[in-house]
Amino acid sequence: FAAATALAAVIQPRTPHAQHRRSCVPIAQTVDASRRNLEVSDAWVFESKLGLQQMLSNNRPFEQQSLAVFSMLAANAPPLPAADTSWWRGEYTLRSSHALAEWLEDESDQQLLERSVVSISIVDERVEVRMQLACGLSLLFEGAIEVRAVGAAAMITLTFDDANFYRVRAENNEAMVSPMDVAGLLQECESDLRWALPSAEEPTVVKLRPLFVDGELLLLREASTRAGRTPLQLVLSRNAPPPPEAPPPDVTDAAAELSE
Repeated sequence: FAAATALAAVIQPRTPHAQHRRSCVPIAQTVDASRRNLEVSDAWVFESKLGLQQMLSNNRPFEQQSLAVFSMLAANAPPLPAADTSWWRGEYTLRSSHALAEWLEDESDQQLLERSVVSISIVDERVEVRMQLACGLSLLFEGAIEVRAVGAAAMITLTFDDANFYRVRAENNEAMVSPMDVAGLLQECESDLRWALPSAEEPTVVKLRPLFVDGELLLLREASTRAGRTPLQLVLSRNAPPPPEAPPPDVTDAAAELSE
């Protein structure tokens, strides 16, 4: 669905389905939430999720319209799945990668590879964030994840304690690059990385509040930041699981047919 579909739904709400309605505040206009509400349908939520991802594609920054859709979705968030204590685990794609691209450019001469995908993997209590750099390297951050309930909400704490470089191969396999190879490759494309990568001695800690969680999308906002810095707003889409493998052929039946 086109991004315009989601934007139109923000400004002019659709007629809701009779059996699926939610109430939310109209973020697209400045209004008193206590005096005016909109009702939106599940179809609006579905289309808005698609529209938000499209508006943020190719490292695009948040703008007024995408911020409005982000806020509207957060206002219509379903309750966290309390019975499921592993809702945060899985494979994700970071849709709001502009902040990461901006951080790279601010801290170094590096850039994200154009149209590349930033992937996030959460298995058990560990998290990996993998990105491809324009210089020809893939950078992998690794760390721990802790999720604790805060009333009806939750707090996610990410503690990144390791980072490694990989060379991106044409066949899309990655092999760890030795320190000497890293130095040579960086000298060819970008000679200096000026940021301090996380380590066990100096980890990087990020605290996030989940604002919207369902089987397809996670919206997160940074809980605390340094003075003068805008809190991060993150959009993660859950990757579809791989299709199940076809069962092996029944060799017993085949042998029986041949014997007949």
